[in-house]
Amino acid sequence: WRKRFGRDRTVRLLEWNNSIPPVCVRLNTLRSSPEDILQALLKFQPKPTPHPLAYCLERPAGVFESEAFAAGSFYAQDPSTLAAADLLEARPGDSILDTCAAPGGKSTYLAQLMENRGEIVARDPAADRLALIEENRRRLGAEIVKIDATPKPDAPETFDRMLWDVPCSNTGVMRRRVDLRWRITPEELEKFPALQLRIARSALVALKAGGSAVYSTCSLEPEENLDVVQRLAAANGLTIEKTFESFPPESGMDGAFAARLRKAS
Repeated sequence: WRKRFGRDRTVRLLEWNNSIPPVCVRLNTLRSSPEDILQALLKFQPKPTPHPLAYCLERPAGVFESEAFAAGSFYAQDPSTLAAADLLEARPGDSILDTCAAPGGKSTYLAQLMENRGEIVARDPAADRLALIEENRRRLGAEIVKIDATPKPDAPETFDRMLWDVPCSNTGVMRRRVDLRWRITPEELEKFPALQLRIARSALVALKAGGSAVYSTCSLEPEENLDVVQRLAAANGLTIEKTFESFPPESGMDGAFAARLRKAS
């Protein structure tokens, strides 16, 4: 990091990673209006974030036992995680594949953006985590999210859009995963790009001509981010249209990366 970011930025990142992360929530407009949800959250003191639908709670104690939570009015989610779904520019009526969907935060947010019209197929490499998607889908009222527990090879050009929120080193969320700084190794970091490329490539055949896909991680490492995207684009004739990066001390959010790619028509 010192070589990559310079001393001053690295020190600020380390200080960020040693700070206590806030509890942040995404307002779920499938259940109620933002105004009504904020009213229900008043006693938890919601504070605005860079994303208009995300708020951090200054007094979060009891929020997950509240009536608003049971009613599906919000979902615990850092604002940085919403960027990938926003970048996809999903529209009502779209057919979308979310390849690594658990626990369902991005799938249910996409359903919100699509006004519950269309189809979102939610899969995950860890089959035991699919129950989390179902639990959150039901509570949040994301009716168009369909869990695919036994995926078979997709027919070519099935989906309008795809989200590849791939497994990664999690170095952008180190303050939330406090054990990571002692657990992560250079060897582990090196294994992720091959896995990330494999997930994206295996899904790509089912993306319609002219369709778009968003690749995303919660990593700060270019080897997992832009390097993977550039390799993917070069090998498969994709166009990189737009990228997003969050460097925590500067964005005020968790670390994240996302890139939108377009398949040739």
